[in-house]
Amino acid sequence: MYCRNPSRQSGAALVVALLIFALCAALLVSIEKEGQLFYQRMANGFQGQQTYAYLLGAEQLAFNLLQLDNELDAQTEVPRDTLMEVWAEQSPPYPLDEGGYLVGRLEDLEGRFNLNTLVGNTGATDSSALTLDQRIFVRLLLTLGNEDGPLLDRFQAVAIVNAIGDWLDGDNNPRSNGAEDLVYQSKQPPYRAANRMWVSPSELMAIEGVTWEIYQQLAPLVTIWPDDGGKINIHTAPAQVLQALPGGEQLEPKLASDVQMLVEQRDQLGFGSVDELLQDPFFAENDRAALQPLLTEKTNTFLLMAEASVAERPQQLYSVLSRKNGQFRVLTRVQGTSL
Repeated sequence: MYCRNPSRQSGAALVVALLIFALCAALLVSIEKEGQLFYQRMANGFQGQQTYAYLLGAEQLAFNLLQLDNELDAQTEVPRDTLMEVWAEQSPPYPLDEGGYLVGRLEDLEGRFNLNTLVGNTGATDSSALTLDQRIFVRLLLTLGNEDGPLLDRFQAVAIVNAIGDWLDGDNNPRSNGAEDLVYQSKQPPYRAANRMWVSPSELMAIEGVTWEIYQQLAPLVTIWPDDGGKINIHTAPAQVLQALPGGEQLEPKLASDVQMLVEQRDQLGFGSVDELLQDPFFAENDRAALQPLLTEKTNTFLLMAEASVAERPQQLYSVLSRKNGQFRVLTRVQGTSL
């Protein structure tokens, strides 16, 4: 008869026990890691929702400032929206209970050039065939540059204006030096002309002739709100927008040194009315009647740029706010990427 060796049996049992222990330990480690990941995901989600709630709170704070501005304007003889008002001030970061912060800034979108005015005519090869808004935009394009000089010449700037007209109109017939589907379908990846009004200013990057450098310089100077075109607020317009206004049928913008003097005058003394501004020698006599309907002293559309941080995780929110006829509403909002 064969007798098993007790020592071998106990050794095998020990090995099995060790294997079971190792498996249990590995399982416990795995469960612990999964639990930590689950908890971290839950915490991140909660913190993200909390941060977003703070950002929405920044919108309400902005509306409160704009309402205060309405009340102050009601006490003045000539209501104006200028860079000296409370809504335009850069506020310090507001500390949050969790050790984070909330900060925001309002910018007047109606000081910018409105791209909705560029549908214009069916195409132009010279300045006399361009609309007034198209000529202003050509001059605005010609103010863009770097250390090597202007980014565009007149021919290229007019071509971009016509390409924008093709992007916005409802047909597929290219304007002179413009661009429709045939041009865009040859790109990689191919796409089509929108043939509708703007959804986002970033659509400029899809326009034939607009490079990344052109877009980066142009973005702070243009807007698509309000969508009915709107006017340019003389008190908040960037220097390059003011530089592009005068010129009649000429396509060359004013000198940067000339507009700098005008901006310094605005910063120190402010502008009077639109009519008073147009009497400045910066504007030629034949500019005044044409530009007067395009300019204003009031604003109804603002861009809120807000940032909130909770647990050292900052988030940004960009909101387009409308203030019209005593009503306040959010036209659009985007997280993380500027409009």
